[in-house]
Amino acid sequence: MKKILSLILAAALLICAFPVAAFAVTDDVPVCALQYEIKITDNFGWGKAYVYAWDENNNDIFGAYPGLKIDVYGTNDYGENFFLITLPQNTEGFILADENNKHTVDITDFQNYDGYWLDGSTDENGRYNVIGYSDNPVDYTVPDWKETFYCFYNSLGFEDVYMYAYDNSGNPLIGEWPGTALTYDVVEDGLERYVLNIPDGAKGYVIHDNKGNQTEDIEDFSLYRFWLDGTMDDMGHYLVTPFSIPPVDPSSPTTPSTQPESTEPDYTYRIDFVNTLDWEDFYVYAWNENGNAILGDWPGTKLPKEDYLSDYGHKGYIFYL
Repeated sequence: MKKILSLILAAALLICAFPVAAFAVTDDVPVCALQYEIKITDNFGWGKAYVYAWDENNNDIFGAYPGLKIDVYGTNDYGENFFLITLPQNTEGFILADENNKHTVDITDFQNYDGYWLDGSTDENGRYNVIGYSDNPVDYTVPDWKETFYCFYNSLGFEDVYMYAYDNSGNPLIGEWPGTALTYDVVEDGLERYVLNIPDGAKGYVIHDNKGNQTEDIEDFSLYRFWLDGTMDDMGHYLVTPFSIPPVDPSSPTTPSTQPESTEPDYTYRIDFVNTLDWEDFYVYAWNENGNAILGDWPGTKLPKEDYLSDYGHKGYIFYL
């Protein structure tokens, strides 16, 4: 299988795009990178607004201020209009501004909320204060660490899933054993997917069910997506396997006499792309470490009809590398 260093998502007639609509797969960026979808109630009837966002190095994410222009997205259960903002994983903070340059305070705690509303109060600089809310509040507090995101697929059907992390001296980082209980976020390829937040300073971590089943010590931080195929080491701990092609159900084996040979190429990465900018046409251009095109010369391969619709009505595409 080919090692992919970079990926460009392109639309016909569109050369540059906001990072909210596309992400790159590299050795430094997890395939299972998160994005944040934030709702902000249009309490003042703006109708249109701007989103200005920045990363931890103060680089503009949606361009120079005032940033990305957006329209009201929908109406909430209280009959109020709201804006929907999608932020890439590397976002440090953002503000919402109207067309007259009135804007909110810096919003940097968006990982903790599903959305915000404005009550009309302002800070000493005249910036609107925001009040956060959660549609589905979690029952635990995420520690204040700088996070790198990894994904565990519960292929063995653990009833409960915990993560225990430790530093170079063997000290626990997220509590004594059993560590932190996890909750899966989605079901992908028929498996519960758990997003892991690995704290800075971690030498390794263990995934387990607190009932005697556990992985080996995972100290390979290049392994961003993994599952368990049932094999164990000499200590009876499950070995982790990179997750790419979904595991085959052993109760339904295929044989050459009953099934044609698969023509699907081997792949390392499955990419889900949500077309939040509603591009009319959608292409994928990719290259390998030698700079050679993998999916054909520019503009690459045009994807067919969308594979699904997101919860917010945007077309979603799935492709493999």
